[in-house]
Amino acid sequence: MSFEIKSLIIFIIIMASQGLIIFFPRNPVTKLLTTWYGPLPLERESYSSYMFRYALYAFRWLFVIVLVWVSIAWITYSEFDKFPTIFLVFHFALSLLAGMALLGGVALAIKAIYNKYFQQKKIFDKNAGQFQ
Repeated sequence: MSFEIKSLIIFIIIMASQGLIIFFPRNPVTKLLTTWYGPLPLERESYSSYMFRYALYAFRWLFVIVLVWVSIAWITYSEFDKFPTIFLVFHFALSLLAGMALLGGVALAIKAIYNKYFQQKKIFDKNAGQFQ
């Protein structure tokens, strides 16, 4: 498969995801595509469960980064000789982002476990806007 056809496939996937966002804003896939911030604490939620949810959020972003990384590798695999700079820049940046997401997710999971078993239980109070 030529580079142009692979690029066209990726373009169609991007346009389809944009159409999904525009025409089906309440779809679960659309909600996943448009998530730009971490989870907010829920009323009466413990700090450790909030940290677990935040760790899952980081791991979801890790999945998205790996998916983009694999897509770019698939497009540029046979064309590496023609585009070495693009290949190296994208793979360096995406591997750095993936490492940060992995490290963040693991650190948040460790923090959640530590807070669950070794710290005083904190509960989120919506009126105060903080864990108490």
